[in-house]
Amino acid sequence: MKPKYRWSTLGVGVIGHRLAEAMQKLGGNLYSVGNRTQSKAVAFADKFGIEKVCAAPDEIFSDPDVDIVYISTPHNTHINYLRRALAAGKHVLCEKSITLNSTELNKRGTIAFDKGYVEIFEYPRSSSATIVWTDGNRREELTAGDTADALCYEIEDMEAAVSGERNDMHLDYTIDVMNIMTKLRNDWNMTYPEEE
Repeated sequence: MKPKYRWSTLGVGVIGHRLAEAMQKLGGNLYSVGNRTQSKAVAFADKFGIEKVCAAPDEIFSDPDVDIVYISTPHNTHINYLRRALAAGKHVLCEKSITLNSTELNKRGTIAFDKGYVEIFEYPRSSSATIVWTDGNRREELTAGDTADALCYEIEDMEAAVSGERNDMHLDYTIDVMNIMTKLRNDWNMTYPEEE
């Protein structure tokens, strides 16, 4: 399925590269790119044939031609970019971890429902998962797709959600995962310097 929405990536690291590759594998391309280091954004755009390089994140958020923003910057910057993108009415696909803690996530959730659609992938990319049932310790392996195509699936899922074709995204799962992660970090007295 060729992507039908105009995507911009904020961040040009490993995951940003994988996004650009997945877009091209699906027959499309990113509309624009932004990065904190301008020369890296220009090199990324040259490598993938992206026409528009944005000098600052707000240029992406204010661009009326951007439909979906992919955030793959360091995770301590996610909440700031999420808030700004959503306030600008953009749909957002955010790389994990979405925020530093569950407090940040809960603050962001209110904006998401008012201003845009958010799809969050808090789980490792894999082509299989094992469920261990607690009654009797029965195991069941689920397999689907190919790990190499994980971002292709994410692009397709995001576009289906934005277009209204699907409505099976689960922000509640992400909230549960962030609550568990935050509790463990608090129990272990671990904090990030950037936490609000």
